[in-house]
Amino acid sequence: MDLSSIVESQPYLSMLKDIVTASAAVFAATVAARGLTTWQRQFRGQQDYTLARQIALAAIKYQSSIDGVRNPFMWFDLKEVPGKLTDAKKAKFNDTAAQYQSRWDAVVIERDILEAAIKEAKVVWKNGAELDRIWRDLFELEKELRRSVFNYLSAINPDAPEGIKEAARESLKNARDILYDMLEEENPDSFKNEISLGVQSIIDWLGPKLMH
Repeated sequence: MDLSSIVESQPYLSMLKDIVTASAAVFAATVAARGLTTWQRQFRGQQDYTLARQIALAAIKYQSSIDGVRNPFMWFDLKEVPGKLTDAKKAKFNDTAAQYQSRWDAVVIERDILEAAIKEAKVVWKNGAELDRIWRDLFELEKELRRSVFNYLSAINPDAPEGIKEAARESLKNARDILYDMLEEENPDSFKNEISLGVQSIIDWLGPKLMH
């Protein structure tokens, strides 16, 4: 090849260089964009997993707090009970009421945590209607148990008017017996089953987001 041919080919060589450089830049930009998309997907998946795990754990703790309210065992410090029978009844009632209050405080704490997490999920995922429905059904069960505890305490309160105690006893008689957990793991009562089903439904709904 003579000198004139080399000179004449210079524009084409320059053009080829520009094309290669541009192609490399486009390729690099495409790889970077795909990498960013992958990173964003992984980051979103991690966020979803974290929130889903938070809800699942909160639901399990909420169930445990409900079980705690229904525990039939209570411990009384008999040394603190005065000698008179009427005083002894009051002391036992006060102790019973205090223990139920402590148990219910735990329910309120776990319920608030669970409810807050579910509200966050509805905002983040935009499709939390079913999750909210399951939670509302659980909350109705909690309210049923709260009424049972309230009526029981009203019925045994030695200082309550007889009319109040009678009304409370009547309410307990007409409602299903859910105050105590029979603690039969192989044959749980209907209330325990409904709570367990509600919690399991939440976990099932979260399923895909828990498989990060």
